[in-house]
Amino acid sequence: MQFAGECPGGSACQWYTQKTTTPGEVTNCDAAMRTMGVNCGDENPTDFPCTAGAAVPWCAPGSAQVASPCGIYSGTSGGTRGRDMRDLPAGPADEWVAGGVAEVAWAITANHGGGYAYRLCPAGESDLSEACFQQNHLAFAGDSSSIVDPEGNVVAKAPAVRTIAGTVPAGSGEPPTL
Repeated sequence: MQFAGECPGGSACQWYTQKTTTPGEVTNCDAAMRTMGVNCGDENPTDFPCTAGAAVPWCAPGSAQVASPCGIYSGTSGGTRGRDMRDLPAGPADEWVAGGVAEVAWAITANHGGGYAYRLCPAGESDLSEACFQQNHLAFAGDSSSIVDPEGNVVAKAPAVRTIAGTVPAGSGEPPTL
């Protein structure tokens, strides 16, 4: 929440993987889940068709192969890689309580469509692999998302649109049992 839509020094928003596709079956062709440019061959636009083996990540949530589960500085391009975020020295960490609710935020600087999930790899885990993060998906709490300005003020709320259909691992994003 401290950045609220900003990228201090330009580097806070530089950890990502680019040109990522899903390896196999398309699982998300529900029109209600469609985002900018994503289609399943039945409607426009055709920017990012959900074609098996070449589909963008939102076509099969959670199945895309990433260069690093923590992100690569300046992404990956043409076979070159920036610094892997897993190589950074440990910094301040928050303690999350199992079964608790944590307030989180993210900023978007290029809207390519899609969805998002939050995952944790337990503290002290020596193998910060995609498999570790995949085993620890967090469920969303509440039924809306807030749009926050750079000063941290909520300027709007939007109804949450979520799916567990076709997610990898199966059911990830499932609401918690309280």
